[in-house]
Amino acid sequence: MSAIDVRTGRPVAIKRVDAVFQSLPMVLRILREVKFNRRLAGHPNLVALRDVVWPRDASFKDVRMVFDSMPCDLDRFIESRRGTGIDEPLIKLLMLQLLKGLAYLHEARVMHRDLKPANVLIDETCRLKICDLGLARANFETQNGDHAHLWTAHVVSRCYRAPELIVPHTTDKGFVAGVPYSSAIDVWAAGCVFAELFLCLPLFGGATSQAKLLELIFDLLGTPTYDVAQRMFPPELLAHMLRRPTRPKYGLDRLMPAAPPAAVALMSAMLTFDPSTRITAAAAVASPYFDDVRAEVEELGRPSPPPVPAGGEAGGAASAVPAAPPATGSATEPIRPPALKAADFDFELRVANGAVNEAEVLRDELLAEIAYFHPERQTQRDADILMGMADAEARLHRAEEARAQGRAQGGSHNPYPLGGGRQAVSGHPRGLQGGLNERNNQRLPPWLSMQPM
Repeated sequence: MSAIDVRTGRPVAIKRVDAVFQSLPMVLRILREVKFNRRLAGHPNLVALRDVVWPRDASFKDVRMVFDSMPCDLDRFIESRRGTGIDEPLIKLLMLQLLKGLAYLHEARVMHRDLKPANVLIDETCRLKICDLGLARANFETQNGDHAHLWTAHVVSRCYRAPELIVPHTTDKGFVAGVPYSSAIDVWAAGCVFAELFLCLPLFGGATSQAKLLELIFDLLGTPTYDVAQRMFPPELLAHMLRRPTRPKYGLDRLMPAAPPAAVALMSAMLTFDPSTRITAAAAVASPYFDDVRAEVEELGRPSPPPVPAGGEAGGAASAVPAAPPATGSATEPIRPPALKAADFDFELRVANGAVNEAEVLRDELLAEIAYFHPERQTQRDADILMGMADAEARLHRAEEARAQGRAQGGSHNPYPLGGGRQAVSGHPRGLQGGLNERNNQRLPPWLSMQPM
């Protein structure tokens, strides 16, 4: 839904998610999206989360997130250019911004894991912003172990999926030892987007299954060398490959004869079968291919002045709202992300370990994030929410007693679909008060009233 921020005159987009707590995966996805967007704010090529609407009560079920408004996604833009094509200078401009956003995420040790044209937004000035961090994961290593064992290979839309995500699925045995994935999966997906900008069609759009996608990759890139296949393939797939004749590569240059050699060379580096030798996003940003658009991209990264609100004047009501912080850095000095804290994302481990499975506990975690955006909610509203959380803890205590009674009678009783227990509340590292304290220590814009466009 689109709206206007009446205090600044800027358009915003409201993403409403209903029945958030109906399933555990949905809660986790929304939590990731809010947490990553809030902590990684400030890069011009990531869409900005401006607010999360304050809930009506402690038992809220819907979440409304307020983002910068971008009129079009890259998928619709590419579709509109089928038949006419996209000028190569514009492709270059878009790809540099996409890679800068990726490099920023990867420096923060965050993988997007769902990069595709539909999750890349553009505006009429060719500004580009990556969106939808709901599937993103940070690669933390803590004393409780890293998070890699929580990752699934079933991420990224099929035709943008890297080889290392496909291979584990060929035997239905899950991940094979020695084939973890990394931020290289995002670089592969960006390479597919790069090719799609030239073709105006998905590079591997004919992939109707995992096996078909792997065949299409072999057709384009050729059969991988034996040493690469031995490291990446399960034994049965390796044996199957060795029984078949070696397949020569068709080549990106033959597929896209109109693409400049420098573009094909960079694309080939991004679409390298072996993730260990695939170019990184940061190295791709530094490619000489982009030298003639760096100044323009830097200019696009500067925040535009706020429009004058309807019926107001510059320096009036709008001036009471602090503007988004200007981007720092330059073409030679990239913007650095903050260091993410593993404790802010350990709900993934706690849920996976069975210590936290309760909807009320995850609601508390989400409330802590929402509280950060609302410094004006200091008194009664905070007390109401805290009272609501006390009620939630009491419900958890009753559920725990019921489960204990069920076990004593030789059965089981679970009044909540997601299970859990009181220890999850008491063991929460931050809780709502942590979110209130954090937001009080930083000066952020208050909630801005909205009106429909």
